Amino acid sequence: MAVVFDTNIIVSAVLYGGVPRMAVRASAKVDICIITSPALQQELERILSQKFDLSPEIFSDLLSEMLPLLRVVEPEISINILRDKRVCR
Repeated sequence: MAVVFDTNIIVSAVLYGGVPRMAVRASAKVDICIITSPALQQELERILSQKFDLSPEIFSDLLSEMLPLLRVVEPEISINILRDKRVCR
């Protein structure tokens, strides 16, 4: 079994813990493969550096801790259906 966590879940797991961190840890414990991609890693780095002022060095340290839990894949196709826009009010 495999799962892709939204970037917001990873940010919450790394910075705050709680249920997101429990989900990431539980996935690793029961041999659920956590899938990521270079694009998701770049998004994570951008969010952590811009919104939370984490340096590239700290991000690199966090990523190196997480890499054993992750399987990095390069998608064959990329789709862009909806960017972060409010569609409901």
